[in-house]
Amino acid sequence: MPRVTVITAAYNAAEYLAETIESVLAQTYSDFEYIVVDDGSDDATPDIIAEYASRIVSLRQPNAGEGAARNRGFEIATGEYVAIVDADDVWAQEKLECQVLAMESQPDAGLCYTNGSSIRADGSVLEAVLVPPHSRLTCLRAMTGQNPLVTSSVMYRRRFLEARPYRSLPVAADFYVHLKVLWRACEQSVFVDEPLVRYRVVETSVLRQVDAWERGRLTLKAVEAFIDDMRSEKPVPQDLQRRGVAYSRFLWAWYCIDGRTRYRFAIGQLVWAVRDDPRLAWRAGRQVAKLTRNALLGARGS
Repeated sequence: MPRVTVITAAYNAAEYLAETIESVLAQTYSDFEYIVVDDGSDDATPDIIAEYASRIVSLRQPNAGEGAARNRGFEIATGEYVAIVDADDVWAQEKLECQVLAMESQPDAGLCYTNGSSIRADGSVLEAVLVPPHSRLTCLRAMTGQNPLVTSSVMYRRRFLEARPYRSLPVAADFYVHLKVLWRACEQSVFVDEPLVRYRVVETSVLRQVDAWERGRLTLKAVEAFIDDMRSEKPVPQDLQRRGVAYSRFLWAWYCIDGRTRYRFAIGQLVWAVRDDPRLAWRAGRQVAKLTRNALLGARGS
C-alpha cells in the first residue's frame, strides 16, 4: 500500500497536463500512487493520460466538475496522505519527500503546505514568493483573509477526511476542505517554507471564469457549510462563526465593488458584516469610498 496518494482532476487540460504529470512522476519520493481523473474532456486530455497509462491510475467520468472528479480519486485512494495537484501546476522534484518528512515530524498535523511561486501561462515567473511570512494558521485566520493555502501545495492526513470530501462549490471547494481538516486536527498544520510548487495563472482557470457576485456567494456558502458540517461533530464556537461569516460577507461586497456590479447589494453586505464584526468598520469604509469613486467615474464616462 503506497504511503501517499496524488490526485489530479483534469478537464480540457491538454495544454499543460503532460508537464504536470511529469513533475509528479519525477518525485524523489517514490512510495506513492498517482490518480488522474478525466472529467469528461473533449480535447486531447484523454490521449495525454493514455500515454502514461502504465505509470498512473486513470479514471474517466462525464463532466461533473472538479470537486466530483477529485471525489472519484478519493474513493479509490489508499494512501495515508493525500496530495492534490491541479492539471496546470508543477511540483518541484522534492515536494512529496519534504512534506512526508514534515508530517512525520508532527503526527497531529492535519495538513502540510509549502511555499512556491506563481507563473504565467508560458511558465515565466509572475510572483517569486507565493506565501509571505505569516503567523500560525488557524481557521479564524483562514476565514478572515489570511489564508496561505494554495491547493497544489497541500498534503492532507487522510484520517481527517471523508471518503468523498468535496462539495459542489466551484472556486471554494478547496477552502471548505481546508477548514474542515484544520478544525478536526485542532488547527495543527505544518508549513514547509520552500518553493516546491509553481502555481499557473491562466485565463481559463475556474476562478477567472466565475463572476464577482458568484465568487462571493460561493465563499460564504463554503464557510456556512463548514460550520453546519461541524455542528454535530465538533461545533465551531459562536464568536468564530460570527467572525467567519461576517468576513465572508465583507469579501462578497469587496468582489462586487471591484467587479463594478451590484453596488446596492454590496452596501447591504458591508452593513451586515460590520454589524456582526465591528472590527471590519474601517475596512468597510474604504470599500464604500471605492464604490463611490467607481460610481462617480462611471457617471462621468456615460
